Amino acid sequence: MEYQSPHLGGVTIPAHIDAPGPATPCTLTLLPLTRRKSACVLLPTGRAPLDNVLEVLAMSGIVGSHLAAELNVPAVALSRLRHDCISDDGTCRRNGGDNDMLIWDIAKVAAEGPPTNGLFNDRTDARRPALWTYMTGVSWQDWHLQPGDVPAVAQATAEYLTTYKAPLVLVRYLSGLSTADFAASLDLSRQRMHLIEGRDPKGDELCSRYLALACRKHLQHLTADSFWGERGSRIFPTETP
Repeated sequence: MEYQSPHLGGVTIPAHIDAPGPATPCTLTLLPLTRRKSACVLLPTGRAPLDNVLEVLAMSGIVGSHLAAELNVPAVALSRLRHDCISDDGTCRRNGGDNDMLIWDIAKVAAEGPPTNGLFNDRTDARRPALWTYMTGVSWQDWHLQPGDVPAVAQATAEYLTTYKAPLVLVRYLSGLSTADFAASLDLSRQRMHLIEGRDPKGDELCSRYLALACRKHLQHLTADSFWGERGSRIFPTETP
């Protein structure tokens, strides 16, 4: 069965793809059911590519209902995509229908802003399909992507998050935990954590100590060689114990 999507430039795509090989989720994903909808799946390679794209959009002020309005979909559609449609390998499940169109439209919005709007200046038509491939893991020859296009998107995304998120804030994001749960894991109150999380760990001993503790608790499954795998780059070259 095939699906002809007007959002994909008339490209005919398969209605489903074979599921990728199983991955082992971090045990931190075993949150209480009452917190399930407030936290995304944490994968062995960090956050899912869709999470990274949505986080970058949120950092630009395009969040929740604003993004839903931009895409002309109900906010619940984004929530379902984010929480129910991520495969074991971290990519978005495609269904040949609404999911595909929503992912493609998210790629369009993301392609027009940082950090991807500075990529492929001589091939601006590559940004959107490269983002689609980054989120879904699937590409087609019709888009003429070059071998380095998708890694370039992943690298730019990782560098953007690294640059604009303080290290302790970034660990909290990668942990997949709510702010309250993350603070509790470090034996901090939310107020106390907010006081120190934006500090530079290189010049603040207290922040550095809590950063090292957070890395030991939440990033042990991210090794030097596998952090975000082929889809990104390792963020902590020195801070991770």
